[in-house]
Amino acid sequence: MIYYIYHSAFAIELKENILIFDFYKIPKEKKIEEQEFFKRFVERRDKQVFVFSTHSHADHFNPKILEWKYLNDSIIYILSSDIKIPYNDKNFIFTREGDTLELPYKLPNSNIESKLRINTFGSTDLGSSFYVNIENKNIFHAGDLHFWHWEDDSEIEEKEMKDKYISILKEVQKLEKIDIAFTAVDPRLGANVYEGVEIFWDILKPKVLVPMHFSDDYSAMKGFLERFKNVDVEVIEIEDSMIKIME
Repeated sequence: MIYYIYHSAFAIELKENILIFDFYKIPKEKKIEEQEFFKRFVERRDKQVFVFSTHSHADHFNPKILEWKYLNDSIIYILSSDIKIPYNDKNFIFTREGDTLELPYKLPNSNIESKLRINTFGSTDLGSSFYVNIENKNIFHAGDLHFWHWEDDSEIEEKEMKDKYISILKEVQKLEKIDIAFTAVDPRLGANVYEGVEIFWDILKPKVLVPMHFSDDYSAMKGFLERFKNVDVEVIEIEDSMIKIME
């Protein structure tokens, strides 16, 4: 099950684990949903909870997530190395571009050992992007890895950004096919809003494509669906925050 929180933040609930990516904030008008979110995802002790942050930008990392360890002391954090925090214990894992990690852990209330595998890739902005293998699922969260082609970019700026973006995606392509991918569909890019996601699909061809990085602006959603309507991929439409978007 995939739950959309806000902007680029998602919770994924699997049979034995919960993964939370790039928590930023919960809209003020979602107080009831906020309570349910903490009970359903953060405070769960029957499943292992992993909390990821791809980089230190405020819209991808909120220091309040560090307080979650007081609600659930079994949470494991996987953070990009550009995030500086006052904690240094076994529940905090720092990673940078090029890292390959295999994290063994015991499932809650059992002696059964499991493994989380993480490949950390670069970004066209700050920090990292994460390719995660868990419960036989391959999940990719792009963070700020994107073709940030702004309408006032020069040809040189556009080419440098595009080349870097494609180069990183081709490194990701060397791994197994992605089951679920989260990547930007940001309306601020204007006429270029779909370029990045189209390149992403052309190279990686994930089974499920989830848009992100649009805050409260859902104006690009219909066009996103239209572009992929005849393509062999499941695209997810998001119309509101703090809701389940996929079973």
